[in-house]
This record gives sequence, C-alpha cells and structure tokens, in this order.
Amino acid sequence: MSRPAGDDAGPPGPSRVGDLIAAKLAVPSLPRVMVVRAALAARLRAAAHTPVVAVTGPAGYGKTALVAHWTRTAGAATPTSWLSLDERDNAPATFWAYLLQAIRAGQPHPPTGLAVPDRIDRAALRRLAADLVAERTRPLTVIIDRAEVITNRTVAAQLDTLLRYAAPGLRLVVVGRSAPLLPLYRYRLAGELVEIQTEDLALTAGETADIVAAHGLDLSPAGTAALHARTEGWVTGVCLHALAAHGRDPAPGSARRAGGRAMADYLRGGILDAQLPRAREVLLRTSIVERIDADLAIRLSGRDDARVVLDELARANAFVQTVDDGVFRCRAPLRAMLRDELATWHPELVRPLHLEAARWYRERGRVGESLEHATRVGAWAFAADLAVADIGVPRLVSPAAAPYRSVLARLPADEAAAAAWALRPVLALAAGDLAAARAAAAAARDGLRGDPPGSGAAQLALRVAEVVLARYAGDAEAAGRAAAAVDVLRGQLPPTPACGAAQLRALLLCHTGVAEMWSGRLAEARALLTQAAAAEPDAAHLAHDALANLALLHLADGTLEQVDAYAQQALALADAVDLAPAARAGAASAALAGVAFLRNEMALVSQHLSRAAATTTAQDDPPTATALALLRAQIAARRRDIPRAVAALAGARANLRRWRSSGPASDAVDLTAARVHLVQGDGAAARRELETVSDGPERTLLLACARAEEGDPAGARRALVDLRGLDARPPLRQMIALTFGRLAFAAGDVAAAARALRDALDCGRPEQRRRPVIEEGAWVRRLIQIRPDVLSGHDWLAFPRPRPAEDPAAAPVVEELTDRETEVLDRLAAGLSSDDIADDMYLSVNTVKTHLRNIYRKLGTPGRSAAARRARELNLLPRQRRGEPAPPASRATGTGTASR
Repeated sequence: MSRPAGDDAGPPGPSRVGDLIAAKLAVPSLPRVMVVRAALAARLRAAAHTPVVAVTGPAGYGKTALVAHWTRTAGAATPTSWLSLDERDNAPATFWAYLLQAIRAGQPHPPTGLAVPDRIDRAALRRLAADLVAERTRPLTVIIDRAEVITNRTVAAQLDTLLRYAAPGLRLVVVGRSAPLLPLYRYRLAGELVEIQTEDLALTAGETADIVAAHGLDLSPAGTAALHARTEGWVTGVCLHALAAHGRDPAPGSARRAGGRAMADYLRGGILDAQLPRAREVLLRTSIVERIDADLAIRLSGRDDARVVLDELARANAFVQTVDDGVFRCRAPLRAMLRDELATWHPELVRPLHLEAARWYRERGRVGESLEHATRVGAWAFAADLAVADIGVPRLVSPAAAPYRSVLARLPADEAAAAAWALRPVLALAAGDLAAARAAAAAARDGLRGDPPGSGAAQLALRVAEVVLARYAGDAEAAGRAAAAVDVLRGQLPPTPACGAAQLRALLLCHTGVAEMWSGRLAEARALLTQAAAAEPDAAHLAHDALANLALLHLADGTLEQVDAYAQQALALADAVDLAPAARAGAASAALAGVAFLRNEMALVSQHLSRAAATTTAQDDPPTATALALLRAQIAARRRDIPRAVAALAGARANLRRWRSSGPASDAVDLTAARVHLVQGDGAAARRELETVSDGPERTLLLACARAEEGDPAGARRALVDLRGLDARPPLRQMIALTFGRLAFAAGDVAAAARALRDALDCGRPEQRRRPVIEEGAWVRRLIQIRPDVLSGHDWLAFPRPRPAEDPAAAPVVEELTDRETEVLDRLAAGLSSDDIADDMYLSVNTVKTHLRNIYRKLGTPGRSAAARRARELNLLPRQRRGEPAPPASRATGTGTASR
C-alpha cells in the first residue's frame, strides 16, 4: 500500500558532531508518498541474525526508502545506526571517523575506548572489535547507504576484517547501486549473506497501481498496466510519470508523453551524462536492439572494448543487466531514452545501425531479428531476399511463421526487387487468398522474366509457390513441372536454408501427392504422400497434411481401418504441434466422417463434419472439398432431404469447374447423383447420370439398380451377371450381394435372398459397414423376420432377434431415426404424454403425433410400450447412453399418463 511518510522524519538533530556532518548519521526522511514493501520488509526482519544484508539496484529503485522505513518501524529488532556516504568518504580516515560515530550512535552505552585509532591496522581493528562486542547481548546493525562510493580497496579490506573480528556483535546492511566495499561472493558462499536485488526491488503491478492512486492520478487499469510495462517496476519512473501527468491536457497520450520526458530527463542527467564518452557511445549505438550480444555491440559501436564497457555498466547497476554470458540488456526506461537521444541528435546513424544489425543477425541464422531490423528502416529489398533465401517458402507458409508474415505484410506494392516479386504470391498463399496468390504469381513471372541478376532465390521461391498453387488448382501436371523446375534450381544455387531444407522436400512431396490424388493416379499419390508423412519434426505440419490426405485416399479405396489409422495419426500430430483448427488439413476429419457414415455412427459424422468445415482446406482443396460435398449429399439423401442433396451435388459440380478436370472426381459426383435418384425411386434419372461415367463395376451395379427401379428386374439380373464372382474389394462385394438379395427377395426366392444377405454381412463385418445394410430398408426387415438365423455371428450390426411370441409385429430397426424423433422417443420412454412432450419440446401436439407414427414405423412396433421397449433394447435413448435417470413422468400432472 502507499502512505504519506512526513511524520516519520524525526527531529533534525545537530548539524555537526565534532567535525562530522550529523545529517549523514541520521535515518533519511521518507518520501511523501511511498509504497510499503511488506514482503521485502519481512525479508529484512528474517535476516536479523545474518552478518551481511546487501540491498543493491539502479538509481531510483527505492533502496534507501525501503531500508529507512524498515529501520523506523518495529522491523529493526536490534540496535541500529545509519551512515550515508558520499565520495569524500572514500579516504580511510574519513570513512572510519563516520563509521565509528555511527557505531556509537547505535548503542545506548557506547564503550569508552571506542575511538578512531591513529593507525588502522589489524591490531587496531582487533581492539575496535573487542570494544564493540564487549558485554553485548544483541548485535549492532549498522546500515551503510550509498555503498557504491567506496572504491578504496584499503577501506574495503579493513571493513571486512572488522566485521569478521566483531562477529557476532556487528552486522552490516549495505545499500547502494553496488557494494564493492565488501567481498560479497565470500559471504554468499558461506551462507552469511541475504541479498535484495533489482528484480526484488521492482514494483509489482499492484504496487504500481498503489503509487498511481496515491498521487491522485486517474489512470485506467490498461493505462496502469502499460505504465508498469514501460517502467519495468522502476519506482522513481512511476512517481515521475504521476507527477508529470498532473494538470496535463487530457488528450490521449499527453500524460504519457510528459511522463516519458520526465523519466528521460532523470536518466539523461543521472545515468548517461555520468558515463565516460566510450560508455555513452556504446549505449547509444546498441540501443537499437533489445538484447545486446557482446559481438554485436563491438560491430555496432566499432569498439573492441564494448563488452568490457557493458560489463562495467552492469556491475554498476547503471540500468544495464547481464542476461546471459556475453549478453546484456538495457532496462526499458533507459533504452527508450537512448533511442530518443539517438534519433534526435544522431539521426544519420539510425538506418546504418539497423542494417548492420540485420546483417549480423542474418549471418548467424537469426532471421526473425534480422527481418525486424531491416523492415524497421524500410530495407524491403533486403527483407524480401532474407524471406525467400533464408526463411524459404515452406517455413513462410507454415502456421509457425505468423510472426514473419505479420512483418512482411507491410511489403510496399511498389517494391520491385526480384525477391519482392516472388514473395507476394507466397504471402497471399499463407493468408489463404488463392485468387490473390495466382494474380501475384502471374505478375512475378513477368517481373522475373529474363532472369535478372541475383534472382535465383526468387525464381526458386516462385516455383515452389507454383507447386502449391497447382495443388489447389487440381493440376498434377503443373505441380510436376514446377517441382522439376525446383530441383533444377536447387542444383544451380549455392546452399541456403531455403534450398536444402527438409521442409522443402516435404512440401514438394505433399502438394504434388495431393494433386496426383485428384488426378486419379492413386498409386503415385500414395507413394508421394507416404514419403511426405515421414517428414522431420520441423515439417510436422506437412506430415500432418500428408497423413490426412492418405486417410482420404484410403477412403476412396474402401479400407476403413487404414483410413482411421492415418486420420488419427494426422490429428495426433496436429495436437502435438498445437495446430490451430483452421490450419489443420480438413481431409482427416472428412475421412473420419466418411468412416462414421459407413458405420452408421451419425453423432460422430456430425462432429467430424464440423471439424472439417472449420479448416481452410474445406473449401479450396479439391479432394477435401469434393469429399465433403458428396458426403453431405449422401447424408441428405438418406434422410429423404432431396433438395439439400441436390444442392450439395450442385456445389460439387461448381467446384469441378473451378479446378483442373478430373475424371475420377467427375465420376464420383455422377455416381453419387445416381444414388440420390435411386433413393427417390427415379431409375431413369439415375441412368442419365451414369451415361458419362467411366465403365466399371460400380457403374454396372448402379445401372442394374436403375433397371430394377424402372420395373425391369430381369434386365437388372442380366446386368449383374458380369459382376457375379467378381474379385472386387469387400465394400463393392457387399453392395453387389445386397443388390442380388434385393432382386431375389422381390422374386420370392427367400433362400437366395438369405444367402446374399449373409454374404453382404460377411463382407461388412471386418470394418463394421452397417450403413449399406440399413439403407436396404423393408426387404431386409422382412427377411430377418422370416430367417432370423441370417444374423448369426453378426452382433456387430446391433440387430435384436425378433420375438414373435411377445411382439409378433416387432422387427429390427433398419432405418435411422432423425435427431428430433430420437428426442421424442426419449420422452416417450420416460412416460410423458403427447401433450407433455409437445410442451417440453415447444411443438404442436399434431407434430408430436407425426413423429410418433414415424417412430413406430421405423422401429417396426405397434405402439408406445413396444416402441419404448425396442428403444431400450437397441440403446437408442440418449439418457440411457449417458447413464442418466429418466425425468419425472409428467411435468403437468405428475401422474405419468400416456393417454395420447
């Protein structure tokens, strides 16, 4: 907390004691407003039996006020005296005269022999020590303020000797910017030292707010936080700001500018002007950097002794601190003042110094710092060349490169350096603006035509960008050409991070692989993506992308276990490197949604679709966007939402026009459209969709289904002849078997239908493909009632055995309930009446009755009780799956009536 301190000053006392200045022996008055440092005072009290306490820090950090406040309060539990030093006390005779007078002042009954000896030697010090400890029960604490002025080694050695001889009768509290008068390292090793240093003295954010409030300054929490950051907890800086801000113009920034000037004036007079010229030069020239490497300081200042200078400043606590071996830092208030001084009095040095720093950092591979200094002075040609040659396209487009991109986004539109031309499409790609990237790439090709001198790295970056653009255009040929050009350029250019990085190889493999997948060359795509998936850790985002697209590729193959494995690996890797949802490859979630759909796990379908939709690739990456559109069409069709299915297909076809033509993708869209028409029972429309599809077993199968829908089962069976015994993948064999079963059942051949259904179930069991069986609908339900043995060994399908004795009309559910029907069923099973369900769900009673009729039909049950029982058997109730108790039977009456 902050408090006024004027009442603690005490009487002034005599102006002199003999020939000594009495004020130097008095505890200093406390500031009018100060913050009470309770935690630090507690540390001082806890050190009551420690021989030495050192309180050191830069000017204005509240050292003297802290110890004076502790001395004036109950915190000083032992006899205490005070001595404030100045430069004249560096002489032994003067120092000892004051010290011995301070010792006398701290004792109620000072020893009579305690006097300044004529000669200060070990014998004299032993006598002084003996007099000091004679008949003492508590040690005397002597506080020596401004300890940094004692640089005389003789004085320091004598004081150290006295302290050791007089222990435990004497303890010292030394206060100052530094404490050269004692060998602190030795006391530290012996465990006889407590230190309170700069970081301990720095104000906390709360203490900064206390001082601001005590000065009557109305500063917002954000403004107080900003002040705390600017001052880094420097007590005097906060007070100067508060005092300077009083009565200022309330315009934004006025108080801040006044406070900044006040702090700068203090530091200029108290720190900078007090330094030797060599130190001032080093400080000014290194002020452009946050962390001052010793080698960089030598480079910027042109002085070989720059490290020595910085070491001296750090030891003197001149607002310079050592942060690592050979690395220094000016504290924020001093750095701000130095930068202002440099810009005001030496503006001609600012740009050269920043460029020299940029070159130094670049030579050491510290591209972020190099980029910062280059762009700060508008050296955009240097910055662009650094970006394309040293950072490289793979890193620039990675999620981790956001800090680089935010700096480079300020690249002027009129910058015509070769690297700037190549950089623009890369930045647009990273921002997800494909149209801008394509336009920038076209402009770059014009700008780099003729291979201007020194444009090799720019040409390489442009070709890499073209590989990425080709992927998003679905153009495998263009991707291959650009990748080949990259390989040629890499062989011609000297080794640089952009040329030889493993990230570059992973990028080429991944993006070319996705383009190949879109073109339908699945074996080539699989090989490329598999290599990209093994990328090194620094290319983890590309390995994630490759794994996700391998999952999508295997979804097309129909191997669900591999889909699941690749997608889960992709998501685990994204989690491990903390990829943001939008930066993830949507292919992984799209593939998992497809797996969940085929397994009839519709809640998971919704989750995975939502995650896929949150990615940037959901709209722009041809394979992912098409897979999502086709899956949405299938989901809508199976829910009989034909308009939505048609809209999804229209979106997929519109996308096909945006990208390079892909026969496999076009076939996939037409095949899905045919399935949608078959759900409607429109065989003729399905056949029209299949006219342009490439010949293959899936087309043949759907043509047979179309003939059956048109009332030509014989023609359908003839169309299927070529598929009988086909060595196809299990998913296709399952569909063929189901089609044979449907036709056989329609013809009254129950035995053949049962054999076909059993074959379909055997094909679906390894990967639990429930959806194709469920979509067959009524004939499967009726066949299972007639031949329940068909389900033997197929518990994975979750079909209950029919129980004709108890419920002859019962049949397994083979048509999915909608979400709203599931909610109604949950309340029905809890005993709510139709009226109560309507009230609870904000529906009309007629709507509830419509839902109930649909539920009875889908569950194959005659009424409420049978539907509730069937729902429990099939684990369809949300509360049942969550293990929650049923709600009260009726909110309205509490009777649980189910009259409607």
